[in-house]
Amino acid sequence: MGCIGAALVALEEVSAKKDSKSAFRGAESATIEVTSRTETCKLCSNFCRINHISEKGGRESSWGYGCGRDAETTTRREIKEFELIKKRNSSFFKSMLPEKEPIGKVGIPLAVSSWTFLPLWRKMFSLLNIESVLSAPSTNAEIKGLSSKYSASDFCFPVKTSIGHTLELANKNIPVFYPTLISAGDNVKTAISFFCPYVQSNPSIISTVMEKNGMDPKTKIIDPVIDFRMSDDKNGTLIFKALEPFFPELKEKQVRKAWKEARDYFRKETERLIDEGEAMLENAKNAKKPLFLLVGRPYNLYDKGINLGLPETIAGMGFDVLPIDMMKINVGGLADTNYWNLFWNYGQKIIAALKKAKNEENVFPIYLTNFSCGPDSFILSFAENEMKGKPMLILELDEHSSDGGYLTRVEAFIDVVKSYMKGVKESDEHPLPDIYLADKKLKAGKIWIPPMHFGSPLFAAAFRGFGYDAAAIPLETKHDFMTGKRFTRGQECLPMILTLGAFLNCIKKEPGRQHTLFMPSSEGPCRLGQYNMLERIAFEKLGLDNVDILAPSSINSYQGIEEQLRRYLMHSVVTSDALMKMTTRTRPYEKTKGDVDAFLEKAMRTLEKVFEQKKNPVPVIEELASELSRIPRYNEKKPLVGIVGEIYVRSNACANENLIRVIEENGGEAWLAPLFEWLIYTVWVQDFMAKQKAFSLFGRGESLIKNLFVSHIDESYCKATEKILADRHEPSIKETLNEGMKYLHPEFVGEAILTVGRAVMFAKQGASMIVNVSPFGCMHGTITDSIFQEVKSTYNIPIVSQFYDGDIDINGKVADILKR
Repeated sequence: MGCIGAALVALEEVSAKKDSKSAFRGAESATIEVTSRTETCKLCSNFCRINHISEKGGRESSWGYGCGRDAETTTRREIKEFELIKKRNSSFFKSMLPEKEPIGKVGIPLAVSSWTFLPLWRKMFSLLNIESVLSAPSTNAEIKGLSSKYSASDFCFPVKTSIGHTLELANKNIPVFYPTLISAGDNVKTAISFFCPYVQSNPSIISTVMEKNGMDPKTKIIDPVIDFRMSDDKNGTLIFKALEPFFPELKEKQVRKAWKEARDYFRKETERLIDEGEAMLENAKNAKKPLFLLVGRPYNLYDKGINLGLPETIAGMGFDVLPIDMMKINVGGLADTNYWNLFWNYGQKIIAALKKAKNEENVFPIYLTNFSCGPDSFILSFAENEMKGKPMLILELDEHSSDGGYLTRVEAFIDVVKSYMKGVKESDEHPLPDIYLADKKLKAGKIWIPPMHFGSPLFAAAFRGFGYDAAAIPLETKHDFMTGKRFTRGQECLPMILTLGAFLNCIKKEPGRQHTLFMPSSEGPCRLGQYNMLERIAFEKLGLDNVDILAPSSINSYQGIEEQLRRYLMHSVVTSDALMKMTTRTRPYEKTKGDVDAFLEKAMRTLEKVFEQKKNPVPVIEELASELSRIPRYNEKKPLVGIVGEIYVRSNACANENLIRVIEENGGEAWLAPLFEWLIYTVWVQDFMAKQKAFSLFGRGESLIKNLFVSHIDESYCKATEKILADRHEPSIKETLNEGMKYLHPEFVGEAILTVGRAVMFAKQGASMIVNVSPFGCMHGTITDSIFQEVKSTYNIPIVSQFYDGDIDINGKVADILKR
């Protein structure tokens, strides 16, 4: 198809020129003898690889000139269409030497967030009379080599390169400034503008890599926490504390002042560059010329080692290129759209830019993304939804060093754009209409509870106890998984795919009524908070107007759920945890196979009635514990296997391929980290943020402060299950987080710190093995997998990170270790 299309385009081009003849040689070319050679052009820092093909006794052809020069030209061709990016680079790499004698040096890795904030860091250090030294201006072969050698986990390529850039500087015995960036601030009325989990944890990842390889990160990494929601004074103080061990002559007041001045400089320079970009946009509009909007994160747009020089190549084809950070966009306008809870910093900018591009007749986005980019696994679907009816090109960059395949796609896209500009429209499709979902009223209907845990029927029963029509979705099947994949790109979280598919298959059986999917949301930075938006797009594609989503979250006051029901739902969660824990504590030792499963089935029926009648479940749990204790058991001790990780996958038997059963069938006893752990953690976070006196993480909507009672609810259940679980008490949240904070900053909110801390506590509680469970591509799972490279050697315990994708059963590794 591509060959036919290329031939037709060539015919069209030739036919458009009067008195022109094709130079195509036809069948004769099959007999021509040719030789080839490759050389590197050294006319500029691009170092393009030039390919030559020579005919024996005839002409020579060559290609690969990134600047677009002719083969006969001996100087670099200046590309006027690339001038804007050259101006940005000139500002970005502007030398900022200290005015006085430097008191020392710091290294700044040109990786990930530095491609945005380098001028800010350099200005601050010049004001402090500290010389800044940069790593290589683009990711070269040496840095790729260091990254591959030391990166033990499957991060996206830009994060891998950050390891190489940092080590390049650290090997020069220069302390490396690599801040932990949490948030870019409150850009919209409802959502925090978080940096992605990899950016937030990047210094911690690099520190564990150093530790594992015999380097002391405390002497090499300057790692302040910077959160742009906080005041300049607060951020300045945190930067001072991080710099003090390396530069004791600095004063706190001096650092605060330098930080404020640097921020002012950075803000003004950013605004100046945006004015330059808007001028280009206006000129292209007046000339009615196509303009390509480069969409993506700055490291993809500017690091030639990552983007293979594609932006300059596109400009060399004669088209203006405009990066989104030089375009004036209205991020705040997202507050009244479907994307009011799009909580990633660059996710907000990307969607806001695309909304603007959609309304500009001559602006066409080229979206540069990365394989394994967690946020983009959702944002790409949002982008496609927004750009329906107008051409957009998505290029997924990876670790390969050839631009051949990308160039073919760019050339094809240019042909599509030319057709579009001639009036040949792509389609009449339109994006999902914008709705400010936080204010949307739910229609009465049947509430469906996803099978996050085997105790989901108790959660549904609690809803019924308060008068709602509610049912638990049955444990998912392969059919549900395949249904979910039809409406996703394939790189989203496994729980998203499973729950969507299972819900759609459930409502098919009752087509004539209103249905509501219970899908909790979050403020980020985990992808969970984006599930409901992608689900709405799927419902729109299917034309379902009888479907709604109940998305409780702190940011919308737990929409649709009254206070008493919320508290009762928490009881159902703790009850489910207690029942699961008693089951896994007893079943591996039962004398008669099936006794515990029979007990569990009966206990679930009993407890469902308890919750439907709004009774206190604690006395019933105590009775059930007594009943379970009477089941005959062997008096032996089996290897204890702690299960940590992403909440849904670790608790859902379909997602984790029946991990608990695999552990038991291979001679082990499973101890699953409870769901309730997360609720206690959210209360701890609220208290921690209040003590920081910076801001309240859950400042909008009803504060989780109302749920402080969750810290005490566990005690009554522990007492009720004492006969079975006397030696299986959960550690306090303080103990768990104290261990986690040895590896991650507590300001990095999410599962990663819980997973690491609970794994260490499992090791201290006598576990023989730990399984870290995550969906494929989970950012928190990949972060913890990296950190566990150090933890497992420190505690001399096997830690297996399992990434489930719904297709392949990977539990054989767990079984093999247990059999040893």
